[in-house]
Amino acid sequence: MITKVEFYNNENGIRIIIPMNFDIDTDSLNIDQRCLAYEELSKYVGDDFIHNTVIASAE
Repeated sequence: MITKVEFYNNENGIRIIIPMNFDIDTDSLNIDQRCLAYEELSKYVGDDFIHNTVIASAE
């Protein structure tokens, strides 16, 4: 199942949505899924951007 993980950068007010192949049955991601999502985000943006970024939602 494709899960859309939405990241929000507090410093810049930028939202990024990355599709991930997660099978979630709760309202939140587990620790492993969060780590994988941040690893995927790191392919697109630099460390400075990630430092101020949180996972806003996962649907």
